Amino acid sequence: MLKFIVLIFISSGIAQAQSTPRSLGEKWQSILQNKSDTKWKSLMHPKCVFSAGELKKLEVFFSYVSVSMGELKIDELKVPQHVLAKLYQVVPEKQIRIPFLTKTKAESKKWGKGRALAIAKHQGRWFFVACLKK
Repeated sequence: MLKFIVLIFISSGIAQAQSTPRSLGEKWQSILQNKSDTKWKSLMHPKCVFSAGELKKLEVFFSYVSVSMGELKIDELKVPQHVLAKLYQVVPEKQIRIPFLTKTKAESKKWGKGRALAIAKHQGRWFFVACLKK
């Protein structure tokens, strides 16, 4: 009985953690600050299918970003949904702009000082959509 209660508590905490775009961005910031290099995968939309090369690019990106800082900004997408449907495996609904720092000046030059990341909802939770159609 205790295991069942703990499982419900943990599950509801996970669902609540990504119940808004802001909470998704804050979870991403937390993963960066705690140096959890592999936990970012749990924030990717479950319907996104990645090739090995795409996963490697994402791993490289997340390994270069060291500290997320500044205010998260949630924006509506300015591109029509029918255009996004041609580009993405999962059509994004909004975007989060996340400012961050990198470890070196060269990395900062390559990756910039922040990213606008597309997001979409799945089963009541928000996820990053980083899966383009081939």
